[in-house]
Amino acid sequence: MDKVNISIFGSCVSRDLFEADSIAHEVFDIKTYVARQSIISALSKPVSDVCEEDIHLDSAFQRRMVLGDLHKDAFEKLAGDGSEYLLVDMVDERLGVCLLGESVITLSTELVGCGYVENPASLRIRPSAANGEIFVNGKNLKDYCKEFAQKILAIYPEDKIIIHRALGVFDYFDENGQQVSFPDDQKAKCQNMNRTLGIMYDALSGAMPGAKVIDTKGHFIADQNHKWGLSIIHYEEDYYRYVLNEICRITGAQATISLGERAQAFENELKAAQTESEEKAESQADGLLSKAKGVESVTGRGLMIGVKIKGDLKKAVSFCLNNGVVVLTAKDKIRLLPALNIPDELLLKAL
Repeated sequence: MDKVNISIFGSCVSRDLFEADSIAHEVFDIKTYVARQSIISALSKPVSDVCEEDIHLDSAFQRRMVLGDLHKDAFEKLAGDGSEYLLVDMVDERLGVCLLGESVITLSTELVGCGYVENPASLRIRPSAANGEIFVNGKNLKDYCKEFAQKILAIYPEDKIIIHRALGVFDYFDENGQQVSFPDDQKAKCQNMNRTLGIMYDALSGAMPGAKVIDTKGHFIADQNHKWGLSIIHYEEDYYRYVLNEICRITGAQATISLGERAQAFENELKAAQTESEEKAESQADGLLSKAKGVESVTGRGLMIGVKIKGDLKKAVSFCLNNGVVVLTAKDKIRLLPALNIPDELLLKAL
């Protein structure tokens, strides 16, 4: 079985997905894992006069992550590792950044503990806000996301990039399996973090509209029994299984992930919502087109619509294309095949 070559720019939230089911090791090969690195840091000037011996940490993995953050070699590694897909999450943006000379580096726990920078917390760059926008080191947060998107689009096609829209959660299962809320101070921090991450995810997906987005829409919660301990970003097992299953679907990996009850319920909710949306769109399309002047008949199912017209087919297709509506032809009909998630207002405008 050929494995799917995939790399990660993100946190343990994404790395742990591939531990959710043993079959993941049989179908995926993780080529590069870039962690403990803010995209703001990744886009900054490298700190070249540092080597691994300068990073005083026991863990070789942690030393590599700090060194990679200082050297800013993430894009070079991704470009040369042979990976077909890139999985991205923004959770490590919660760590913040600090100024080191002319460079910006990630204020990770590992950086604080490695001894390379004296009192890095005193060098922290505080975000500022103006007119509803967030700025870091004088630059709009959205612009960092756009620049990051340009960097990875130079390496991967849009449809090979997966945005894992991971956010903090407000509740968790305790050791007895009961749902409990985090303390108010942690929920407030979570809300602030999610607000910033939401802006970044929106900017990133906006800069790469062809990228695949996995969004669990707040359905899942954390788990006190998580192997890394209790945290707003250490989720219940069903979360990891659901997202891993989505990655298998997107990449075409030959694996069947067993979903727990909560993951299956979420998947069923999404399918029901999609069916309802398709039926609504079909009704709107049929209602508008069947009454339109020059239309003989409307056929099809869902949003696969065939329109037979009384006039010149080629001229009608040309008119649509010139007005930004992409259509096909099927024998003597105009074929409409919009994306299933097309917004209602865009569909109505096109029709």
